[in-house]
Order: sequence, then structure tokens, then C-alpha cells
Amino acid sequence: MGIFDAIQSVIAKKLAKDIFNNDSAKEEFKEETIDDVIKNIKSQVDLWENTEVKIAITGQSGSGKSSLINAISGEKTANVGFTETTMEPKEYKIGDGIVLVDLPGCGTTKFPFESYVSDMKLPEFDAIVLVTANRFYEADVKLFDHVTKVLKKPIFLVRTKMDSAVRDGEEDNGLTKDQVIDVILEDMINNTQVSDVSQIYLVSSKPKQIANFHTARLIKDISENLPSIKKGKFISESAAYSEEAIKAKKETMLELAKRYAYLSAANGLNPIPGLNVAIDVGVLSKLTKTILKSYGLIDSNIADYIRESEEKGKLSGTITGVSKWVAQYATEAGIKQILPKLVIAETAKTFSSWIPILGQAVAAGIGYKLTSYFAEKLINESEEKAILALKVYIEDQY
Repeated sequence: MGIFDAIQSVIAKKLAKDIFNNDSAKEEFKEETIDDVIKNIKSQVDLWENTEVKIAITGQSGSGKSSLINAISGEKTANVGFTETTMEPKEYKIGDGIVLVDLPGCGTTKFPFESYVSDMKLPEFDAIVLVTANRFYEADVKLFDHVTKVLKKPIFLVRTKMDSAVRDGEEDNGLTKDQVIDVILEDMINNTQVSDVSQIYLVSSKPKQIANFHTARLIKDISENLPSIKKGKFISESAAYSEEAIKAKKETMLELAKRYAYLSAANGLNPIPGLNVAIDVGVLSKLTKTILKSYGLIDSNIADYIRESEEKGKLSGTITGVSKWVAQYATEAGIKQILPKLVIAETAKTFSSWIPILGQAVAAGIGYKLTSYFAEKLINESEEKAILALKVYIEDQY
């Protein structure tokens, strides 16, 4: 049953109880009230906000783990250096729910395989990404087998710095990009004894090269191996480097919008002028920022590129004005100006006819409908603009 349907169900029972004095309805009403609905939705919102996806990024120093972390997040999260040394786990929080943990590599004197799994607390992670910039060593292969067969957790084999490998292959051996990829895949399959090539991800974390390799597939496959709510959280918070990845966000965003929209209406702190409609614009503002961040339209490398390009007058056509469009949703004041414009006269007339009978309960229901429509419109437009932004970004970079 949808949120608005749940409200209507409660209202119907209240009518039966108060107006028709229906004993059966009285009994049912004891078990389900509008407060119950509100508490249920609040608990669902809390569950979403408190859900955390914890992923281990393990590999030897210099293998490109920090760059991979930045690629997954879509922004500069971890510092990248020429002399990076990972001597202890380091957490990087992405958005409101992803924790990527940079782990020291397995198989060194300080971190032998025999104690690595327990020392690094690998059973606590939702997924593990095993990274190399050249080839995997014996301890890496042992780790892969242990995680797969004993821990039974998803693990992903990632070969980084493919841009350098392709360039070296072309310059040193006259190989094409596809030939370099074939050679590397064959070597990794022989090196790891993994028969399924889809378990190997060749990536470059350079902004100009990300979309040329397997970063988008890696992000997608990580999400597909997570349980339901964690899958949604990872899809929401991770970067999208393909049109398919951008469109995959919609289902999660629409479901989240339902919960936040009703929570906004139920809190009812800011009635919309002209209608006695309960809307907490603060909650709606939080949802708005979550949607814009999910689509990479704020706080991302692509968003920075679009903003800077607009300032320099480099953009034209349908992509122009994206920064201005984003800015109108960035504040509560902007959202308050947008909401009344969405109220269609006929809809307002229909809804407002309920108010003399049921007052605030119906006002909250109307608020839910209105804020849901607002969120759906924002999600659809965000998807459209994110796809345009990605295409312009890729075309310019390559």
C-alpha cells in the first residue's frame, strides 16, 4: 500500500468511527492511526539515512587505490601522490552512506596473508576490491580465493592505470588499444586462474580516461552484489559514468522521494500560501540536495567542469543554464518559490474540498502529493541534465 493510500485508509476508518459510529472500525482504528503511519515512514527514512555501505579497497602501495576511490566517489576524496604508502586502514566517507577503506596490501612482512583477514577485519565489509597496477601476486590470489570460498563475499579484481598501459603498448610495441587490453586480460587470467573475464576490471582513474574503460561496470557490479537497501544507497551515492548508470538511479530516488515527501508533509512546518497544505520545506530541501548530489549535479568533478565551462562561455545549446537551474533548488527560499507554481487549479479545488471535514490530516495528504510531484519533476529533470552534462564532459575530454 502506498503512503497516500495508507493515509486514506486511516481517514476512512476515522470517518467510520467518528461519523458512522462503526464498532468494527473502532476496533481497527485502535491498531492503526495517522501517528502510526508517520512513525512507520520516519523509521524508513531513518533506516535509509543510517544505512552504511562499507567497501575495502586493498592492494600494494602505488597501485592506484586513492585514484580509484576518487573515481568511485566522482570527486576528489582521497589525496593522490607519487609516494603514497598505506600502512594502516584509512576511511573515506562518500556522501551520506558509503565508506571506502584504503587497506594496506596483503603478503608483505608486516601484513602476511596468515593474519591479514583478521587484522583487516575483512568479514565486516560488504564487498572487497583487490587492486593492482601490474599483476597480482601469490598472496593476492590466496586472498581472492579465501574471500570467495570462505568469507563468501563479493570481491572484484581491478587492474588500474590502463591509460599508461595503452600508451606504453602503443609506443613500445606498436599495439592498438584493443590489443593491449587482450594481452593484459590474458595475463591476468593466467595469473589468477580466474576463468570468467567479467570478474576482471581494467580501469583508468584519470578524469580524461575514466569512461574509456571499466569503471562504470565496476560500480554497477558492486551495487548488484549488495543487499536491497545497501544497493540503493550505493547507486545513489556513487558516481555515474554512463547513461545507463544515470538512469539506474531513478528507481532508488523515486522510492526515497516518497518517504521524504510524506515526512515533509507530516511535519507540516511551512504551509503553502493559498492552501492549508502541510509541508516541511527543510526536509524537502534535504531531499533535493540528495537528488542533485546523486546525479552529480553538485559536489562532483562533472558539476565543477560544467560550472567552470559556463563561466568561460564554453557551453552552448541544451546544456547552457544548468548551473542556474541547480541554483534555484539550492535553498529553502528557492524551493518555496517553486512549490506554489506546481499547484494545478483543478487539483487544488479537489483537495481543498476535503479540508473542512478532516483538516490537518488531509492537508498532510495534499502536502504529500504536492511534494511527491515536486520530487518526481526534479528527478526527471536531473536525469536529463546529468546525461547532457556527462556527454559534454566526455566529448570535451576525449
